[in-house]
Amino acid sequence: MKKSLPIVLFFHSATIGLYAQQTVHKNNYTFEIQNTEGDLNKDQLKDKIVIEMDVKDETRPLRVQIFLSQPDKKLQLAVSSTQLIESEYPIDKKENIMVILSRCLSLRKAT
Repeated sequence: MKKSLPIVLFFHSATIGLYAQQTVHKNNYTFEIQNTEGDLNKDQLKDKIVIEMDVKDETRPLRVQIFLSQPDKKLQLAVSSTQLIESEYPIDKKENIMVILSRCLSLRKAT
């Protein structure tokens, strides 16, 4: 029993170290997919919709932000959601980031 205790403690500390090194990257929406302006609420002022992708997250979640123009011509964030558009890829599918970015760029060029 005394001989196995150091071995158990070693493996236990190794597993704690593995969990401690895992970091969760959240809210890294750095890749802009689309940026569109138009009058959303019929007030004769240009509003803005921005769609961004989090390229650090494996699922490539998308964030939609809607900015409404105020009478002083400044944009105010009205809605920001990561639930409006489903993630680009399911968690079990892994793909090269360059392939993903090239697809997004080809979509931008097509529109």
